[in-house]
Amino acid sequence: MLENSIHIEKLGTSSTSESIDNVLVVWTAPDPSPRRGRIVVRWYDKAKIYRDRQQPKGALKLARTYRDPYSRKQHTLSFQVEADEKDCRLLAPEERVLWVPPRKKGDKGIPGQSPVYFPDLQAQVGPEIARRIRHFIETGKALPLAEAVSPKSDNKGNRFQPDPERRKEIEDNAMRIVTEHFEALGYDVDDVSATKLGYDLIAVQGDATLCIEVKGRSGSAVMADFTFNEFDKIRLEERGKFLDRSYRICIVTDALSERTGAKLHHFWCVTPPDADRTASRQRAWQNIDGEGTLELTPREAAQGRVR
Repeated sequence: MLENSIHIEKLGTSSTSESIDNVLVVWTAPDPSPRRGRIVVRWYDKAKIYRDRQQPKGALKLARTYRDPYSRKQHTLSFQVEADEKDCRLLAPEERVLWVPPRKKGDKGIPGQSPVYFPDLQAQVGPEIARRIRHFIETGKALPLAEAVSPKSDNKGNRFQPDPERRKEIEDNAMRIVTEHFEALGYDVDDVSATKLGYDLIAVQGDATLCIEVKGRSGSAVMADFTFNEFDKIRLEERGKFLDRSYRICIVTDALSERTGAKLHHFWCVTPPDADRTASRQRAWQNIDGEGTLELTPREAAQGRVR
């Protein structure tokens, strides 16, 4: 339900006007996932907004009247927003991919608990939300949000880029950066990513052959996810059984940043000087510049089947 009175003067009309035309109204609902916030479920374009509740008449009144199954009394639903059917869109559950983060104290122009949102109410971080919503309505594609995707992670720690086009741009840029880096060192570099070998590049110089897995990130946190095939090759390298080659992990952070510039983090598997020689796992993935170690945490997977 909407509030009893809408301050339509904030939408660009006078304080005495009873309604305003040509307004984009976006309807949101609580996000059912643990990340909280809200998701866009429908919108009315070119809508008419009434300051106060309106009682339907004629055929509309009949369509909006129902009988309470318990009290047996009839109720007529009032309204404050109306729009042409062709300008209204209800999203199927699979289409509800545009997420709006929880509103923080002091934020303006961001959906709160109310189910209705007017993107033209913009202040502070509101314009970014409004821009994403308008882009989604016009193109059907959700732009990624520069903020967190969960309350326990900031944009620097978000591992997965949800927008496939942007994700490919990040990956392509990371591949280019790593390729140029090793070519500048005198290596001949071949792209073998399409062959699904568990690594993306083969770099050869003299007797040295490097098999390089490339990961690209839009944020600055040095982290990545690895497939079963990639992790299998990583384990072979840790056991010293990766034939006569050397497996390397290259993570490019801020891969699309023009302001700070992308940064390459090159990890190789070495035995730390202070390692316990009796430990079952003696080798670690250390940054080649000596600063930082990449810790790998195995994850489990499952297969579901209907019986």
